[in-house]
Amino acid sequence: MRSCKALGVVVFALAAQSVLAQPVPVPEITRHYGPLYGEKLVEYARAQGFDEPEEEKAVVAHELVHIAQAHNRGYYFDGVYQGPYLLDPVWQSFGLPTNKQVLAKMSHDQKNGFIPRNYAGNTPDNTLSNVIDEINAYRLTAPWICTRSYPERCRKQVIALSGHLDLAAQHLSLLRREQPEQAERFRASPAGKLAMRLILAGAATLEQIGGKPTSATKEFAIWKE
Repeated sequence: MRSCKALGVVVFALAAQSVLAQPVPVPEITRHYGPLYGEKLVEYARAQGFDEPEEEKAVVAHELVHIAQAHNRGYYFDGVYQGPYLLDPVWQSFGLPTNKQVLAKMSHDQKNGFIPRNYAGNTPDNTLSNVIDEINAYRLTAPWICTRSYPERCRKQVIALSGHLDLAAQHLSLLRREQPEQAERFRASPAGKLAMRLILAGAATLEQIGGKPTSATKEFAIWKE
């Protein structure tokens, strides 16, 4: 007789096969990396309380986007991986603020937002390059949930994507106000241009899934000028 542990492995392996069955979000990534990481990610998704099948697929795909981007050292955009990616030293050369520095400048109400409290507060050393990594993963997977799942599950995606866009705006605003010369260097650089493409694409996705324009819109407009 199989042990409970062995049986659990089989169950999750079968669950992973089910979750990764057609159709899937971001199939070009999910199909390639799913067989390697899908089993563990299904377990992770269910441990986080994502038990609705279409939502579960999107959560697995979201994490696979991160894995694929790290493996290919680029943000997945327009069908290709575009760099510089978040660990490239070029990001450090601009003196980008960290989440900890951004949080220090936020009002009490802003700090209590879902993303500042649950993401930025737990990743104090992350910078804008990490934030856009999250924006891109949500951009690629949130529409899946919002077109196939229940409204309340879509609402969670709207909150997450909106919150990361607001956080990106806070990073850009702090850089612009406190390090204007660095901000101009960043704006003109390949990294800065890529960041804005990903951010604006994320903002377009937010509108697509029913999110309202956020306070970030004004800051993004400044950077587009």
